Formats: sequence, C-alpha cells, structure tokens
Amino acid sequence: MQVALVSVGDELLAGDTVNTNAAGLGARLADRGATVERVVVVPD
Repeated sequence: MQVALVSVGDELLAGDTVNTNAAGLGARLADRGATVERVVVVPD
C-alpha cells in the first residue's frame, strides 16, 4: 500500500519545529507494510 502524509503547520514550514510526527507515523506504517511515497506540509 502506498500512502502520503499531510502535516499542517506554519512552524513546520518555517523550520521552527521538526516534523517528528510524520517520521514516527511513517515508521509505524512501514512496519505494517505501507510505503510512504510523499510527505506534504501545508500552512495553517
């Protein structure tokens, strides 16, 4: 299964905050056989 992750936050786009949620979720999805094809960050 291929998936895309969407994160929302101006702080992510500005680089003020590391997107640890996407990394953690991506790892959990990979453990279940999914492939994260894309991670997208959009503003608030």
